[in-house]
Amino acid sequence: MQDIVRRYFKIFIGVIGALSSGAVIVSGLKSGYVPGFSRAALVTGTTYHGASQASQFWFIIFFWSVACVGFVWLAWSAYRD
Repeated sequence: MQDIVRRYFKIFIGVIGALSSGAVIVSGLKSGYVPGFSRAALVTGTTYHGASQASQFWFIIFFWSVACVGFVWLAWSAYRD
């Protein structure tokens, strides 16, 4: 019983993580800016723009893409078990 709960929890976390990181990617590509990584960036509103800070912007998009793939892999591997 405990293995079933753990399995569905991993699937749930994987799906939620993939959806949220995918939403950050899509909104970043649509709007042209993404927030920074720190908590202070959320408070101060520090964002990276694709036009003026291209390398930081694409690094954050790449980071969230890798995170999305990782969450998809987590959900898929738990589903396959």
